[in-house]
Amino acid sequence: MWVVGLLFYGVQAVGFGQIALRGRGVGAALADGVRGTLRNLPALLLLFVLAVLAAIVLAIVLVLAMLLAGVLAKLVGGWVVAAIAVPLYLAFVVGLMVVMFGVMYFAWRDICGDGGNAQPLPAREDRIEL
Repeated sequence: MWVVGLLFYGVQAVGFGQIALRGRGVGAALADGVRGTLRNLPALLLLFVLAVLAAIVLAIVLVLAMLLAGVLAKLVGGWVVAAIAVPLYLAFVVGLMVVMFGVMYFAWRDICGDGGNAQPLPAREDRIEL
């Protein structure tokens, strides 16, 4: 399932970039996403291997942090651990979102970008700019 998810997220990363940064239609962006993902399969598989290794390291760190939190909860109290854990969790989720969208942008740029020579978005009559 992880490999299938990686392929679908590869299509999504390229497709979203094509829609947002190039102004392509949904069908054309989806076709570009499939084509770009299949052409860059070795790079995506390397990303998959690195992500699995990072997940293993993260799991070890989280287990150690939970053990430390359990000891701290016994010594000080559970409310102190909750007061510390909630902001740390929120910071982790924000960092995860930043990394996820950064990887998506760099994947799109490497597959579809023109190195800064991209054409401007075509003018569209179906939206209002504020």
